[in-house]
Amino acid sequence: RDGRMSAAGPGASTRARVGDWLELTKPRLSLLVVATTLVGYLVAVPATGSPTGLLLTLLGTTLVVGGANALNQVYEREVDALMHRTRHRPLPSGRLWARPAGAFGLLLAAVGLTVLALWVNATAALLGAAGFVLYVFVYTPLKRITYHCTLVGAIPGAIPPLIGWAAAAGRLDGAAWALFATLFFWQMPHFLAIARLFREDYRRAGMVMHGIEEDGTPAYRRMIVYALLLLPASLAMWAQGAVGDLYAAGAVLLGIGFVVVAWRNLRRPDRAADRTSFFYSLLYLTALLTLMMIDRQPAPPGRLAASMRELPVWLAVLPTVNAMLNATSAAFLLTGYRFIRQRRIEAHRACMLAAFTAATLFLVGYLTLHWQVGATPFGHEGTWVRSAYMLILTSHTVLAIVAAPMVLLTLARALRGRFQAHARLARRTLPIWLYVSITGVLVYVMLYHVPGAAG
Repeated sequence: RDGRMSAAGPGASTRARVGDWLELTKPRLSLLVVATTLVGYLVAVPATGSPTGLLLTLLGTTLVVGGANALNQVYEREVDALMHRTRHRPLPSGRLWARPAGAFGLLLAAVGLTVLALWVNATAALLGAAGFVLYVFVYTPLKRITYHCTLVGAIPGAIPPLIGWAAAAGRLDGAAWALFATLFFWQMPHFLAIARLFREDYRRAGMVMHGIEEDGTPAYRRMIVYALLLLPASLAMWAQGAVGDLYAAGAVLLGIGFVVVAWRNLRRPDRAADRTSFFYSLLYLTALLTLMMIDRQPAPPGRLAASMRELPVWLAVLPTVNAMLNATSAAFLLTGYRFIRQRRIEAHRACMLAAFTAATLFLVGYLTLHWQVGATPFGHEGTWVRSAYMLILTSHTVLAIVAAPMVLLTLARALRGRFQAHARLARRTLPIWLYVSITGVLVYVMLYHVPGAAG
């Protein structure tokens, strides 16, 4: 099929041919991209934004994404022919030829990038180009090479809201990257649910990705981990003051729901659970994006303490990063505990090393923040809120001091092969370490997000 014809059969109607070309762009996926780009633009609440600028941003982004999707189908046309879900697409079914489809994809992307570069701004165009290259030339071929392809694919998937943000504000700040992190982590359980639903198709086509194994337990565990990581990531926008308390409450409830759904999959794995995960992931994103637009906050510039508002972005977001590291440590501790109960030693060891890494990075971030900024005092003098905060902070600090040498000793015993001694100490270390990680997140939330606390 060298591409001398663009549509199969002279009797094909004009509407059918147009429909085939439109199908190359994956219109449903493109609609999702338009939605996330729109949210990025609106949440940035620009001082100089305009309806024309918004429309040009959406047009350029949609064209770039449509071009990328078309080239993705050109590259995967032989694979698509092997899968029941995709074998009726225009290329594997023979309704379109590869060469004109490829030219169509390149034309769409070129026009889209031109629109972004000439009528939006250079940052938006560079982000569009980066997403296009990553999706077409990195993620697409990696799907048949490595299980980590989904991590790579989640990057271009999270770039469209950054395009919208850059188009509106002309730059990317901490809140923009928090939105990127939210979209990044959301894609992981979403893709895992898709992989579970269509695992036979993916295996038949020779795809290499997590979730297509016959035993879905590893995929369900990953869903839980990513759902836990999604909780602090979704709250990072609130930490930056881009959205209000209504969004924060909704994000917490939706995030807990995601964890519950993922946990149910692990406890009762079946096809119905896979469908539930897939549809809940769509419900989650729809509700979260809606809350972002409803509760976006043009002012104040942030929820961090007033003394931190003039700091560089990397330093101002450090409390949020530290809280996310504590949450990550807690997630790995819980997962590692689950693995050791199942006698999965290697998986347990990997989780505990990951928890130790996250805790170490937190300590570095904590010391850096206090070296650069100093302590942030807590307000609410004479109230129960202050009493609760001081109780949590005191217990957190004392147990952190106790846990540090215990963690190091537990790790040393494991590395030396003294597993019985390691197990005895680990039974005492794990609950203390878990408490320290969780209360670290609580201290952060109370200090920076309780009205009138930081001052």
